[in-house]
Amino acid sequence: MYYLIDNCNKLCNKAIHYLKASYKEGKKYYIMNKIRNIFAALIIFMMSCATFMLEEQERELMSLDGKTATMKKEMERDSIRLDKGQKVRLHIITKDDSIRVYAYSADVDFLKSRRLLILHLFDDDFKDNRFEKKLFMDKLNDVVILESK
Repeated sequence: MYYLIDNCNKLCNKAIHYLKASYKEGKKYYIMNKIRNIFAALIIFMMSCATFMLEEQERELMSLDGKTATMKKEMERDSIRLDKGQKVRLHIITKDDSIRVYAYSADVDFLKSRRLLILHLFDDDFKDNRFEKKLFMDKLNDVVILESK
């Protein structure tokens, strides 16, 4: 990211130097300075819009939605309780900066289910704020055992 911005600044500085040397007019120097600033701001804006998960990674992650798993440990919140060894189904929700994994009893229909948040990971939990499937699966496997089908 910084390499790209640095190269952009170097290129713009060379163009400004060339215009200063060839025309020596204040207006052209001023316009080129404005163009450089706008170009640098545009690059920074585009880089800040990067998401932490690629679309293909999200599709692969969403393939786990609705999968059956077995709870490794008991979890409870409010009046929702999932016991160790209980069969559950997973429901995954992805956002721009986080992943939420909910579980609900496998013998209950999704629409009638009461779901419990069993895993919530933010982009800060991943190296360089980039999604890593291995890390996600390790964290998920700490809570549930996925059934292979």
